[in-house]
Amino acid sequence: MARRIQIVSIKLAGAFRSLARSRAFKRAAKKMASKKFERAKKNLINRFDSHPVTKEIEGGESASNVSGTLSYGNLFTFIGFHQEDNPVEVIRTAIREKTRLLSPRTRVQTNRILVNYTVTVPTVEELAGITPMPWEGKSWIKAIESGISGFGYYMYKRWESSRSGHGLQIDRKIRGGRYKPIKYYSELIRNFKKEIVSRK
Repeated sequence: MARRIQIVSIKLAGAFRSLARSRAFKRAAKKMASKKFERAKKNLINRFDSHPVTKEIEGGESASNVSGTLSYGNLFTFIGFHQEDNPVEVIRTAIREKTRLLSPRTRVQTNRILVNYTVTVPTVEELAGITPMPWEGKSWIKAIESGISGFGYYMYKRWESSRSGHGLQIDRKIRGGRYKPIKYYSELIRNFKKEIVSRK
């Protein structure tokens, strides 16, 4: 189930009750809410596209570790995606298709009209179902923020048998250090909600 965020698009002090039923008022309310929603949705997609994790994974097997999560190699090969994969595209598609502005609910009070719109956006749990790790059951979009084990056994080198083309997990530990978790989708949604509920 997509997360629901409620926004108040219009508050009109001293408005008449009959105004809430007029087509002109409904059109104006929808126009204002739609404008705010579309701007916030566009910003969400832009932030997703420009996020270091997105850019690094889309960079594939030869990407630099722009996310700062590793001291060696990159996320695409460390996670072990297949060479032809574009793992972030399913997230981008979900954001575009499931971030929606729903029909309003109008409340008429003594001296004002409140028009409440609800926005849906995919949750981390929803995306977890479409972002499985290539080699185990959990979700990579959640693991990006919580942590990924096995860095000490990871070798970044060209291998014919590697799913990603580069990168292999070997049987013995070859280095110290570990994967450094980073805020990713949860941060994007937090900024989206903040923009949606702002009065600007």
